[in-house]
Amino acid sequence: LPESSLPVAASATVEEKTTEEQAEATATEQETKSPIRLADILQRRLQTGRIAEYGFDDLAKNETASAGEGAPAAKLTGGATQTPGPVGSGLSLDGENGLTTKAGGEFRRSDPFSISLWLKPATHHDRAVVLHRSRAWTDSGSRGYELLIEDGRLSFALVHFWPGNGLRLRSLSPLPVGQWTQVTITYDGSSRADGVGIYVNGSPVRTEVVRDQLTKNITASVKELAVGNRFRDLGFKGGAIDQLRIYSRKLTRLESRWLYLTDARPNNLSEFLYNVSDRLLRELYYDLQPEVDSAKEALKAARVAKCNVEDGVAEIMVMRELPEPRPAYILMRGAYDARGEEVPRALPAALSQNWTPDSPEDTLSRLDLAKWLVDPANPLVARVAVNRFWQAIFGQGLVATSEDFGMQGQPPTHPELFDTLTHDFVSSGWDVKRLLKQIVMSQTYRQSAAVTPERLAIDPENRWLSRGATFRLPAEMLRDSALAYGGLLVKQVGGPPVKPYQPAGLWKEKSGKVYTRDERDGSWRRSLYTYWKRTSPPPSMMTFDASNREVCMVKRQTTMTPMQNLVLLNDPQFVEAARAIATDVLREFAPQPEQIAGTAMQAVGSSDADSSTASKASAQNENTNESENRVENTTAEGRELSDDEIVQLTGQVFLRMTSRRPSSDEQNVLTKVFTDQLAYFRENGQAAKELLAIGDYQTEQPLATNTTSQARLAALATLAGGLFTFDEVIVKR
Repeated sequence: LPESSLPVAASATVEEKTTEEQAEATATEQETKSPIRLADILQRRLQTGRIAEYGFDDLAKNETASAGEGAPAAKLTGGATQTPGPVGSGLSLDGENGLTTKAGGEFRRSDPFSISLWLKPATHHDRAVVLHRSRAWTDSGSRGYELLIEDGRLSFALVHFWPGNGLRLRSLSPLPVGQWTQVTITYDGSSRADGVGIYVNGSPVRTEVVRDQLTKNITASVKELAVGNRFRDLGFKGGAIDQLRIYSRKLTRLESRWLYLTDARPNNLSEFLYNVSDRLLRELYYDLQPEVDSAKEALKAARVAKCNVEDGVAEIMVMRELPEPRPAYILMRGAYDARGEEVPRALPAALSQNWTPDSPEDTLSRLDLAKWLVDPANPLVARVAVNRFWQAIFGQGLVATSEDFGMQGQPPTHPELFDTLTHDFVSSGWDVKRLLKQIVMSQTYRQSAAVTPERLAIDPENRWLSRGATFRLPAEMLRDSALAYGGLLVKQVGGPPVKPYQPAGLWKEKSGKVYTRDERDGSWRRSLYTYWKRTSPPPSMMTFDASNREVCMVKRQTTMTPMQNLVLLNDPQFVEAARAIATDVLREFAPQPEQIAGTAMQAVGSSDADSSTASKASAQNENTNESENRVENTTAEGRELSDDEIVQLTGQVFLRMTSRRPSSDEQNVLTKVFTDQLAYFRENGQAAKELLAIGDYQTEQPLATNTTSQARLAALATLAGGLFTFDEVIVKR
């Protein structure tokens, strides 16, 4: 953010204050040095910003009330029981039970906060969840904040998506086992590791920064703080907790120390107060000043503004090098636990003889690999890419085995063409659009797909490109073309994934979640943006041989099955597209009311040229009413269509979906299907209404106002739906 856009806290030095202000400040500073006054200040300060404080002396109805006014009660889960604690009774945990509270569930990364509690680990934990505000561990990237025990040491983190985006500190010294320890975590809202403090028994501990890369929000769907366990993670098994306190501000070092002493050594408070260091007193003193409060509020507002900007930036996952490369080994007989000789990072010698990396051999990275992949001296990647694009256009690559360019793969059918296209592709800067334009504007691509017996005998598989390519459209193109025929396809580029039509209950059967469909534009976006759940992929896509995403698939199978025709005839997204096609054709075909009315009025005006003005007006009104009646008869009441009009309607649907006029035989079939369906829907008006109600697409009123017009529209939609199964509609030629 520009500095001018951030709120700036006003500050005033002691030299700028008046004599009266200096005296008041001096008096306040002296008060903090008075043991009695200091004790009172600390007691009041520890009530300021306190969201909740939970003890475990009274667990009525599996709840424990908070000492803070208005704070929600904490709920016990899994049958947690009491145990002797440092302050009355504590809570015994078994790794599956614990407690939850809404206090502390709303913290964002721009919010300062502090959390304090007593811990008693029963053993040395390699990993244990003490508390967290997150949905799960691996399922949601640990988004939220958490306090763990890792290898016996405290570990605190704020996470957007671990490990890529988050911060984590870990104490250098392990927690003592089998004894109570008070732990306090403080955070200043800076999104930086140096803004986190870890205190053990009131004293700051040395820590190491595991990660310091938090640039996104830490909020998720979960709004509760949980203690003792986490779904699909290791809980605080055998441990115990006591006196959980949550603050909406960062505690000072003196406050953290006082919090520990009031619990553990209440008889030693006087001695501590008389021996507090000036450094701790000065920190507390500054924290008490109104100017500091104003500065903190301004700083928080600036951080909120900065976070709002950063959170709105789209992100993608990227790879990052480890600080130290992970060693790789030859695995004897393929067994992961039978390591042989260590293998250094290197490129295949047979493929990199003429290439020298920029980095020393002992520091080769993925960047060097990427440079080698796109180096002109290594044409393999470019050849594979060109072959894939050729395959997408012709249905088969110049190298038929597009998944295997090795010894067991087939050689290219047109090696010189392949070399030329590859060289041009690399020389143009890997310009995909240019390559595709070259291919589709070639005579080879534009030739007819018609085949003669002679050519079929010589080139049965069209390996030598003796005719135009012929193959069924892939699943995504098939759906997109259907939407485009009806004018429904949303051509917006970019944006989040969408959830189009899908049979109800599929997600719930697999994962218990409910699939909520996006309406209108959300169901009409290109298939590229369809939300894809690996364990429950879109069934219509799978019917048309889309990959299930569980494995990489270079070349899809192409099948023609009865199930595919059933999808084309009955899937709501295709039925809706057929309705839209029929509506568009009828809209273009039907005479417009204003045209009919205007023609009638013009005729009246011509015939009554010598009449009086009043007579003209009367005649015009009468003929306007007559024209409106004619419009009603043609569009609403739905007069009988002539044979020529039926041919025009059905032929226009055929033209829209195949890009050509029907032959006489095809036209006879189209006419028969339409008239048969029209008769059916006239007798079954409810069936027409049900068909026209499928999908979100709304038909204009003049085209479906009564049973006659509804029957006509339903019959034409049925014809369009049937054409989806026609060879020329779903096969590319």
